[in-house]
Order: sequence, then C-alpha cells, then structure tokens
Amino acid sequence: SARVIEIVEPSDWQRLVDEHPRDVTGTHNGEWRHWSGKTGPWRLPDWESVARHYDGVHVTIGGCLATNGLALPAAGGFTLLAGWVPGETLWLNDVAIRREPFGTWSGNSLASQGWEDVREGLG
Repeated sequence: SARVIEIVEPSDWQRLVDEHPRDVTGTHNGEWRHWSGKTGPWRLPDWESVARHYDGVHVTIGGCLATNGLALPAAGGFTLLAGWVPGETLWLNDVAIRREPFGTWSGNSLASQGWEDVREGLG
C-alpha cells in the first residue's frame, strides 16, 4: 500500500519538480551550469513536500537512462536528474507494516550449522 511515484521518462521528473520545487541554485549552479551550458536557476524536488504525498520515488532503469544528465525546464528554472542508481527507490517514509523472522541462529559465527529456518508455517 506504499504510495510510490515512478520516474519513467523526463516529463515525470519535470512534473515532480514542478509540483514540489526547491531552489538549489546556490549549491548546484557551478557544476550543473558547466555540464549543461544553462545558467539556471536550478530546482530539485523539495523532499519534505514530496513525502507528504508519496512514500517513495522509484526511478526506473529506462527513466534514468532517458533523463539522467539532461537540463530540463521545470518550476521556472531547470532541473537535472543526477546521482541516482537506475532501478532504485528513494524511500521518504517508513511504510514497513510488519516484520517476519526468517530463522533463528544458535552457535558461533564460524559454525556451518545452527541455523534453523522458521519460515514454514508463516502465512
């Protein structure tokens, strides 16, 4: 039931920044201007604002390949998707609702025995 937004193409990243803009010109102008040839201003998502609407942001492999490194117009400036691992999710809220033990350990760490699998019977 986690609310996860997926970035599958550049317009998804632009829309996220448009809806939740944060000015990052002061920290990103130098390198991003050099890479892109654009003078800014620079915007990224305001993660606190995003977290009120989504639990996570998933950048698909295709979305990362299509968007990474492009200076895209957004929120009255430009945005750049950089530093993401393709296919990974940035979790903004802890949405784990249960935990399940997978086993118990007895013995010392060098022993090859002692692991008891307790997954049987878990529904």
